[in-house]
Parts: sequence; structure tokens; C-alpha cells
Amino acid sequence: MSEIIKMNFKIDSLNLIFGITGILLTALTMSLARLSIKTKRKEYYLLNFIYILSFLIVIFSRRWLILLIGWEMVSVSTSLMLLWKGRGLAGQYFIVQFLGSSILLYAILLAINAGYSEIMPIKEVWLQNLLILGLGMKSAIFGLHFWLPPVHSQAPVPVSAVLSGWVVKLGFITYLKIIPEGSNLLLILGFLMVFYGGIKALLAIDYKVLLAYSSISQLGYIAIGIGSGVSYAYLGSILHIIAHGLAKTALFLTNGCLIEEYGSRCIYDFKDAWQRQTVSCLSIIISFSSLMGIPLLAGYNSKHLIKHGIDSGQFFSILLFISSLLTALYALRFLYWGIFRDLLARRQRESSRARNKYQLRKFEYLSLFIIIVLLLTVGLYGELIVKIIKDIDFRYNFKTGFFEVIFYLLPAVFILKVFNCFKIKKQQTPSLDILFNRVNRYLDKLGRYLYNLIYKDFQYQLLWIPLFLFFLLYWELVFH
Repeated sequence: MSEIIKMNFKIDSLNLIFGITGILLTALTMSLARLSIKTKRKEYYLLNFIYILSFLIVIFSRRWLILLIGWEMVSVSTSLMLLWKGRGLAGQYFIVQFLGSSILLYAILLAINAGYSEIMPIKEVWLQNLLILGLGMKSAIFGLHFWLPPVHSQAPVPVSAVLSGWVVKLGFITYLKIIPEGSNLLLILGFLMVFYGGIKALLAIDYKVLLAYSSISQLGYIAIGIGSGVSYAYLGSILHIIAHGLAKTALFLTNGCLIEEYGSRCIYDFKDAWQRQTVSCLSIIISFSSLMGIPLLAGYNSKHLIKHGIDSGQFFSILLFISSLLTALYALRFLYWGIFRDLLARRQRESSRARNKYQLRKFEYLSLFIIIVLLLTVGLYGELIVKIIKDIDFRYNFKTGFFEVIFYLLPAVFILKVFNCFKIKKQQTPSLDILFNRVNRYLDKLGRYLYNLIYKDFQYQLLWIPLFLFFLLYWELVFH
């Protein structure tokens, strides 16, 4: 039995770190499931256990086909979780994942045919690019990210936390294994993700949509680190998978608390949030601070490694500065409208208890507290995690990091002040309905065209088939 496990699964320090992180994040989302999962909670928890088993297969698998089986289990289990929102969304998500599986299966068969019987570094650029596309549909790589904002905007809060916190990371975990020496395609797509997702997050007023586009932007940093092929940036991507998973899980869970409190997802409606949801607001501030790369938090270590790992010229330095500025802009914009606006206005308020509608339970306090502690722990002891993976000299200077952050935080504050914190009118919520309606209309037209072109004449020719079979049977019985 142990030999079979060794042949098909690779158990090393990196996979163990990812496996433990995924289990922890899933357990934390399950603890707050009561916010959105009102019925059949036992079935929902069972799906979560199947999902855990599935992503562990993906993380630890040595062989391509086992990885594909695990990934399909992830797709099916998460699709079933979306049934709590409705069959329409679950079906749309499953179709998108099925399309990604088709591309991935084709790429895997070509990899096996090229001699890569196990999951290992791929040398051929064309095969790397094909696998990037196959994995990218499931991990919302740029160009194949179209499904992420609509699904996040409509999915139940704990399912959004699962999808953003860990499901989309599985593709990047696989990239780490097959592209250790970098990829120009992944590097370019990473920068496109950072800027596209950041701009869309900056212009969003729906909190869940903002978090969805923020996920696309932050995943771009992971793609940049892997695509660069630089050892330090590669390790930064590993840390950022963990850092982003922790921060985004906390942000989606607190998003559920704010929705329950205000009955709205519009960031302008979160009035007196600090008084009414103090613990949730503290978690939001720390999580966004980590995404901005504030020192002492997990996101600082990961972004420090990625930025300084590929800081090989003025062009990349400018791009990375703009990317940091963009992250600070959309994070500070939400913190202003969602939390600090009323505090800065110094308004007289009623008692927070009298106005509070949603009270966090003890296990919800505990979940958010655990995430805050982990963000600080990974921030303070990130170098220990890095040395477990690879023994390199990684130490950062707090003063240098502090001044680096100030360098893009101050311009971000100034820009927000000039543009009135980007007060934007309400927008339409992203939806896959428009895309699927267009596809359905096209398929309907195509079907009618083929029917008129072929079938009307062909159906009369089908009448010859029974006659042909009759003569064939007669020949067999009479002449043989």
C-alpha cells in the first residue's frame, strides 16, 4: 500500500504546507457557513469534505491522470456547492470548468506522449503554453478569467471564500511544479492580470465584485513570480499563495457579516461599520494591509520576494511600482468608504449596540482571530517558511520596507483625495447569463441552418435504410 502511495503521490515539505493551508482555509469557511447556507447544512459539509479530499489529490499527485481526476472532483464538488444559490449558476460554472478540463485533458495527453509520464518540469515552450491555458481556465488566468467575477458576485459567501481562497490557487500550485525556470507567457499574463484586475477593483462599488477583481489582480503577482524564473520571485509566489489565501478568506467571510448587517453589498451603504462590526472591520483592515504589502504582515514577505526577485531593470521597476500603487488605491478606496469615512467625519452616533443587527458568534470570532494571527505569523516568520522550502539567505530590513510602502501609499492617498475617492455610480452586477444567452442563440441559429441545409433531404434518404436491411436479411437467409 505504501509503495502504491509513493508511486502516485509526492509527499514533501512544499506539498504538506499547501495541503495544511488548504485544509485550514476550508475549515474556517465552514465555520461561517451559517451566514448563507440556511438549509441542508449536513450535505454542504459533506461536499466540503469531498472537496478537501479532491484538492489534496491535486496537490500531492505525481501522475497527470490522477491530478485530472482530483481536479474533476474539485469541479464537481464546488459546482454542487453552488446549488445553494441556484441550478443556473451551478450549471454555468460546471460548463466553464468542463471546457477547461477538455483543454487540460488534451494538454495532458500531449505531455504523456512527449515522455512526461509524471508531473515534472516541462522543457518544451509550446507544451508549457498549452498547459498554462488548460490550467488557466480553472484558475482564472487572464483571457480565461471571464467566469470569476460573475460566479463570485452570485455565489453564497462561504463558496466564494472557497473559490477565491483556494480553488483558483490549485492551477498555480501546478505551475510551480511544471514551470520552475519561468515562462514569458505566464509573466505577460501576470502583469495583465495585475493591472486589469486592479483597475476593475478600483471602479467597483459592489463589495463582492471588488473582491473578485482583487483576486484576479493578486493572482497576477503569483503568475509574475513563477513566470520570471527567478528563484527569489518563485519563492515569493509560494508565500503569496498562502498570504492571499488567508487574506481573501478573511475578506469574503467578513463580507458575509457586512451583508447580514446592512442588507447590501454596496460599499457606500456600510455606514458606521467600525462601531457596528468592529472585529470584522479590524480583520478587513489587516487583510487589505497584507494585500498592500504592509511590513509585519504575510503579504509583505511574498511581495518583497517577488518585486526584488525580478527587479532587473528600470522597466520592471516602473511596472511593479504602478502595480503596488494600484493595489493601494483600490484597498484604501474601500477602507475609506467602508470603514473610515464616518470616523473621519467625527459624527455623533447612537449606541453601536442599539443599531447593531448582526452579532458574531464565538466560533466566528475565533475564525477571524486565527486568520489575523496567521497573517502576522507568516509576516514575522516568513523566512522560516522559505528556508523549509529552499535554504536561501532571505532577510528583510523593516526600515527599508516601511519607506518602500510609504513611497506608494502617499501618492495613493493624494490621488484618492483629488478624485474624491472615486465616487462612482451604481453598476450592473456581472453575470454569465448574457454570455450563455448569446451562445444559445448562436447554437440555435446554427442548428436551424444545418437542418435546412442537410436534414430535410436526408430524412427521405433514411427511408431506404429499412428496405436495405430487409434485402440484406433476405440475402442472408436465402443464399447462405
